[in-house]
Parts: sequence; structure tokens; C-alpha cells
Amino acid sequence: MSRRAGKGGLDDRTVAMVDEAHRCDLAGRHAEAAALYGRLIERIPDSWVLHNNLGSAQRALGNLSEAISSCRRATALGGEAEAYSNLGLALAEAGHLDEARAAHLHALGRKPDSAGVQCNAGAFHWIEGNPEQAESCFREAVRLAPAMAEAHLKLGATLCRANRHEEAVTVLRHAIALAPGLAEAHSFLGMALLGMGELAAGFAEYEWRRAHTPIPRMPDPAREWRGGMLEGRTVLLYCEQGLGDILQFCRYATVAAAVGGRVILLAPKELRRLLLTVPGVAEVVDDPAVLPPHDCHLPLISMAHLVGTRLDTIPPHIPYLRADPAAVEAWKARLSQLPGLKVGLVWSGAPRADDREAALMDRRRSLPLARFEALGRIPGISLISLQKGPAAAEAHKPPSGMILTDYMAEIGDFAETAALVGALDLVVSVDTSVAHLAGALGKPVWVLSRFDACWRWLRNRPDSPWYPSLRVFGQPAPGDWELALDDVTSQLTAWAAKQQNAVVK
Repeated sequence: MSRRAGKGGLDDRTVAMVDEAHRCDLAGRHAEAAALYGRLIERIPDSWVLHNNLGSAQRALGNLSEAISSCRRATALGGEAEAYSNLGLALAEAGHLDEARAAHLHALGRKPDSAGVQCNAGAFHWIEGNPEQAESCFREAVRLAPAMAEAHLKLGATLCRANRHEEAVTVLRHAIALAPGLAEAHSFLGMALLGMGELAAGFAEYEWRRAHTPIPRMPDPAREWRGGMLEGRTVLLYCEQGLGDILQFCRYATVAAAVGGRVILLAPKELRRLLLTVPGVAEVVDDPAVLPPHDCHLPLISMAHLVGTRLDTIPPHIPYLRADPAAVEAWKARLSQLPGLKVGLVWSGAPRADDREAALMDRRRSLPLARFEALGRIPGISLISLQKGPAAAEAHKPPSGMILTDYMAEIGDFAETAALVGALDLVVSVDTSVAHLAGALGKPVWVLSRFDACWRWLRNRPDSPWYPSLRVFGQPAPGDWELALDDVTSQLTAWAAKQQNAVVK
């Protein structure tokens, strides 16, 4: 939480800048807010409130070292509890948990009756993996300031992450009643509804993500596609989120083509060749600075809202991605040298250091390879690494007893990954883009899902309406992978034994 600078003795121009910076912060336009606070500090360099507010905006942008510096400056200038609270949150998000804990304790000791301080303490407890204490802080914030929409938002988000979706929906709707334009509350409400399987209402609320997240913006908003027949017009569907989201929602390109559209996808280069296999896709481009001519555009994920997707109307055609048949056969020939079932393994996501929320989520979804040690002792299977990114180095030193074959140095893009996946019997993955790839290819895939599961896996369901071949193995409690890993090990052991018995017969 940030505290506004006082107006006493300030000229009209400065007061106007303070007000505008505050409005930008509330609207999620944190870059504009940070720029304004920076200009204000040039006028009033010794204001701890302005340094504190600048730190809050910088933290929201993910500029954690700058945020820590600004908040430290605020405390040095005599900052009150809010400054220590903001410093603690920036330190926590940067991974300095001990320093963060000390800062929050200091803030709470000075001002325990501050709803903002309680909110930040709750956010800290969530980061450190203590959801019960986080909820307690947010409830205290709501008690202290029942009209504070952000306190209700934080409580609702925590309930959503705790898989208490009905409670979350009630709290988030109250936040929206207090502040109808609070975009983040709408977004979390959307994710809660989506997790409950209420897709039509959920996707409608999820459209609010576009008001507070740094998604790409097309130069001409007036040309956004509003639905209806395209009748030969060209539509540009652009990708705004991670690779998994693109692989999940590229199926909607076929829907756009079915109403007469010539479909162009804007997507990262590593997906280009694979996305050209989606039925109805005419062209895939990867440079947002050089777009081909088009008549209208839309974020790819917004297609789900545009067509009113429900559980029973998810585009059903699987596979909608296709691996090159010759490449698949070549991989099958190579893998035939390995014994038993061929099982692909992904144990870690991408850190995404440029996105603080994604980075925090990645800590909760990823595992070290060593946690999969038991899979290496299962007879009748061969493990094949599908891991990319920094964690791929772990494949060079697998845990004791595990034989892990690694071809990923030969893999240049997702089309090549698809060919390797197409030659496997099963993929076991944490919640990453490879899980979506396998599901879209119609390949059996088992997903290890964190307790605060992504909405797309729905709650308390082992299956997926998005991918019929996918099975979810969820954490029973935050941070508790043991039961999920034991279940995967048990099920894979039974499957391998069944396959071996079938071969013997």
C-alpha cells in the first residue's frame, strides 16, 4: 500500500501531479505513476511519502532493486510504518525473506491498526508460504477498513488461491461493489469463476486483465474484432501471455476461420512452425513491429470470451497441433533402442524474472529433478528429458539410480519438441507449456499442479475438459508435493507393469 503525500503548502501544479500519480497507481498504470513520482521528488526531495510511493510503483513494475532503494530512502527520511511495510514487501519479492520479516515486524509494531500495513504483511506471508497467516492479516485489514476495496481484493485473491472459490467470489464481488473499476478484483473474480467451471461468466470478468496487465496493445483499438462473420476479412490474433496460454488457445484460430476469416497469429518465433499446423491459420508472424495488413485484431485469449465458451462448447477437435510425421518416425526409431515405455519428463518452468507475479508462481510450480528420484527406480520405463531453460542443466547430473536420456540440445523450436513428444508413450510435467503441447497433440500427459492451481485445470478434478488425454495430480496442501509425486510414481509403476505383462502374453 502507498500513502499519498500531503498537500499542505504545495502549489497547484504539484497538487495536480500528486493527484494524477495517485490515480495512475490505482488504475494500474504504474510506469506513469513512477515517472510522476520521480518528477515530484525533484521538486520535494526530502518527502518520505513520495519516495515510498515511488518504491511502491517500482515494485509493481517488477523493478525490485529500485523499489528497495526508494523504500530505504523513505525510511531514512523518517518514514512511518507504511515505508517499512513497503520495504518489507519489496525485499520479500526479491527473495530477502529474513530482512523482509524484520521490516514487517517493525511496521506492525509501530502501526498494527493500519489496514495498509496489515495488507502488506499478508502479502509477505503469502510469499513466504504461510497462507493461513496471510489470510489472517487480510481479514484484519478488512476489519480495520471495511470500505477499503483493496483489502477485500487481497483477501479474495488469497481465498481463490486456497481453492475456496465460493468464498473468494463473494469477497471479490464485495470489493467490486466498493470500487467498480478495480480491474484486478474483476480479474481475480474471473479466475475464481473459471476455476469453478463457470467459463462464460469467468471469461467475461477475465477481460479486465487488459486494464491492469502489460499486455500488447494494437495501434488502432477501434479495429478490435467484436464478433460476427468475417466474410473474407483478415483477423490478427495476437498472443499476450505465456507459451502455454498460446498453445491452449490457438485452437480458437480455427473458430475464427470457420466464420470466414483469414487468420494471422502473432506469436513468439519458437512457436511459429508449430502454429502453422493449426487448421485455419494462414500465417504466423513473430515481429510485432512489422505487422502484415489486417482488417481487425483481438487478443487470442479473448476469443474464448467472444464466442461465449462454456465447458460443453470448448472447441473439441484434438489434435489441433500436429507434429511432422517423418520427424516422429525418426524419433521413434532412435527411441526404440531404449527399453520399456518412453516417458518424457519436465520438472521446472521458466523463471520469468521480468514478471514478478510469474516469477513467484514459478517458485510454487517448479521442482528440482531430485524430487523425481523414485521414477528412476520404476522398472519397464525409460525417462527422456523434455526440460529447457536453466533447469535443463540438472539433466547432466540426475539423482542416484536415475537414467535420464537428454536430446534437448538438438531441439530448436516447438515443432521439434512436438516431434519428440509424438514418439513418446507419456509425458510427466509440472504445469508448463510442454503439458499443453502434449495435450494439444492428444498425447497422454500427467500434470503436477500446485495447490493454488491455475484456473484452467479446474478445482478438484483429475481430468481436463481442455485436453481429454490429460490427468492432473494436485498438491493436497501448499508446498506439499510428496503425495502428488507418490501418486504419479504408483500410477506409473502400475502402468509399466501392465504394459510388460501385455508384452509377455
